[in-house]
Amino acid sequence: MNYLKYISLLMLLSLFGCEQTTFDPSLNNVKPDTPEETVNPVWPFINEDEKNKISPDLLRKNIYIVFDGSGSMADRDCSGGSPKINVARTAFKDFLGKVPNEANVGLHIFDRKGNREVVPLGINNRDGLTQAINAVVPRSGTPLGPAIENAYIQITNQAKNQLGYGEYHIVVITDGIANSGHEPESIVNTILFESPVIMHTIGFCIGTRHALNKPGQVFYKAADDRQSLAEGLQGVLAESPDYAVINFQ
Repeated sequence: MNYLKYISLLMLLSLFGCEQTTFDPSLNNVKPDTPEETVNPVWPFINEDEKNKISPDLLRKNIYIVFDGSGSMADRDCSGGSPKINVARTAFKDFLGKVPNEANVGLHIFDRKGNREVVPLGINNRDGLTQAINAVVPRSGTPLGPAIENAYIQITNQAKNQLGYGEYHIVVITDGIANSGHEPESIVNTILFESPVIMHTIGFCIGTRHALNKPGQVFYKAADDRQSLAEGLQGVLAESPDYAVINFQ
């Protein structure tokens, strides 16, 4: 009898004596809601405070040139017997005469006066570009990385004004390997894989392993003489290639 009373007491406690508990997700390994996956911004990464600088011509073509004025540009190797600087100057000025008036052109030079932008992107600057090229005196190292990085910054700023529309070209005229610590590999890869900017290299015997000689990704032209250099620059004025868009990830 005592046994039956004990069983009955346990049943009553189970029905009336236990407090109701709340569901704890952690006991069943239920993870709380997580925020949605962050979407990376798309080049040219326009901020809200930059939307008041919109260009009236969104489809404008933009060409930014990095011109090597290092000491070796005074040499005559790989340039048909003339100093490389003379060949580059002549071809550059011929090229300017063929650039459409409505295209923006900018120029960055490194030479004895330093590594700097000499003419910002613009349309009414052809005389200034010619004067700047005539004034180059080869005597410096080869800081390709910082020079190309500045070119990318200027091109990106212009792209913000055009909401990413239009064409964007960076042209590097060079004859050598960058100084230690100023290599262009990192910035070149950023340009190729994070933007639709088209890279062109016109190189005086820079070799097949150079960071600016990437078949299928960078337009490369060996500048053995004035004619070949002019042909390389002429390619900048051609219609943008399909592969530049395909390689943009």
